[in-house]
Amino acid sequence: MSFGRQKVKMFSTMTSSLLGSLKKGERYEIYTKVKEVPVKTILQLNWIDKSTGLVGFDWGNCTRKGAFQPGSNAYIKLSEETFLKSKVISNKQELVLEPTEECEKPEFLKRRAVRVEVDPLNPVKVKLKVGDKEYQTEAKDISETGVGIVVRRDTQEGQEILNLLEKKENELIDLDLELPKYGHVHSKGRVGNKEIHDNEVYIRFGFELDMTEEHKAKVRRYVLERQQEIIKSLSLL
Repeated sequence: MSFGRQKVKMFSTMTSSLLGSLKKGERYEIYTKVKEVPVKTILQLNWIDKSTGLVGFDWGNCTRKGAFQPGSNAYIKLSEETFLKSKVISNKQELVLEPTEECEKPEFLKRRAVRVEVDPLNPVKVKLKVGDKEYQTEAKDISETGVGIVVRRDTQEGQEILNLLEKKENELIDLDLELPKYGHVHSKGRVGNKEIHDNEVYIRFGFELDMTEEHKAKVRRYVLERQQEIIKSLSLL
């Protein structure tokens, strides 16, 4: 058997395995995220095409079609802990997905608190105090439990921040935030996780100490308002 035929056979076997867990006519919960906000819809499976590996769902009365943009990821729920990670192919007359792999519950569905991506036109300003150094930046996202920033590795200041945080990996960092409309918030935080994307490093700080109830309420109100803005914007897509 030629290599090309082997690849086709492997693709066919893998596709059949993935699609075998779906049943035409059944209704499925399907999840995606928009600017870090989880979006859920429940749709009926109209068709399964094993030759292409694609499946099609009836939109019904769904009002959040705009959340499922072509090229983005969507997750079909099979059980409480098992999902089919899929690529959105089309969101026009039907939601057409290409299941790519079986996976556990996506990380964004496991979060303890709602996370929202910050509006770049109305930034959340962040001041980090690391040792005797202070750095000004802007938040990438925020929730009631923490804030994320992006640092560039190809800048002097970005490299400084990364080096200092690496030396003080387990220490508490002073965080001062300026929220649009709600003003100043202070907390101490610790680096929770880091993700590297080319020259950009995403750093997530978990809020741990020194945040007053008043400041917690400010963050809560900001997140709720921003979440509503994002959801409202879906109807315009």
